[in-house]
Parts: sequence; structure tokens; C-alpha cells
Amino acid sequence: MYKRIVIFGVVFIGLATALVRAQDNAAATATKNLTANIKGTLPAALTGPCVTTGYAGFCPSPVVCTCLTINGASVTGSLAGKGTANLLITQETSLATSDVVGQTCTPFFGSADLSTSLGTGKKAVGKTETLNLQGVSCNNGQIAGGFGIAASPVPTPGATGYGIVSGTVKGGTALSLVLKGPITQ
Repeated sequence: MYKRIVIFGVVFIGLATALVRAQDNAAATATKNLTANIKGTLPAALTGPCVTTGYAGFCPSPVVCTCLTINGASVTGSLAGKGTANLLITQETSLATSDVVGQTCTPFFGSADLSTSLGTGKKAVGKTETLNLQGVSCNNGQIAGGFGIAASPVPTPGATGYGIVSGTVKGGTALSLVLKGPITQ
């Protein structure tokens, strides 16, 4: 009789442990609406597209593109945690458009390589991921567009998702981007 009770007890404890682990794993890969804030200083633009094989290297007409390289931008928020970002942004200046007199908006393609830490203390998790960016930057200082987490290089730990980008450029050099979207991590 005792053997049966012990066997049932061990099986019950094993099943309960497996259930708790499965719930922890499901919570770790949940999809949530998350945000990230990226702030940095814009350098002078260089003529030509950014030299990269990534998304930021896209330029339909290379003679009229400019490249912005922003190293060490600060990152905060629930999407990535806290850390730094290196951005490459190619602007296609020949495609500037406007429906308002005196205002132009220039399309851009970019990438942001994030190196961050999510959480605090013993629960902190180091993260690396690349975000592909696309949008327009307007001469009134407004930025609008979208982003997606790149599949390559593979994000560590794994993450997928996409969302919207909004932001501003103040004083010609102070860049501030806000990214929001449904992210699975």
C-alpha cells in the first residue's frame, strides 16, 4: 500500500513540476505590446548609401542617397531593456515628397543593432537583436515609419515582431525614436 502511495506521490510531483515549467516557458514566449526608446545624436550625413549588406544599404538611386551612422545611442523600454544601439540610416534624398508647401519628407531605410539588458539583478537577461527600420524623416523634425526584428543575425534570446516608429529630430541633431508593437520574446 505504501509503495502505491509513494509512486502516486512521485508521479504527482513530477507532473506538477512539468506543468509549472510549461507555464514558465509559455510566459517566456508570450506576445505583448512593447516599446523602446532610442536617443542619439545625428552626425553630418555622408554622400551615398550606408556601406552594409543589411537593410540600411538599400538605395534605389545611389548617387542621391546619404548615410547617417549613429553609434552608442541610448536604448530604454520594455522591448529591449536598457543599453545601447548602433544605427545606420540611408536616406533617399531624390524621393523627397510633400503635400504641404515648404515641408518635405525623405524616405529612409535603416538598421539598429541593439545590445541591451532586460530585467535587473539575478533576473537580468543580456539581449542582442537587429531591428530593420523604414519610414520618412520630414524637415519639420517629425519621423514616422515602421520596424521589424530581423531574423538574421538571430536575436539572442529569440524574439520576433514588428511595429510602428515615431520620433523627432530637434535642433538638427537630437534624434529621439519611439518603437511600439506586438513582440514575442
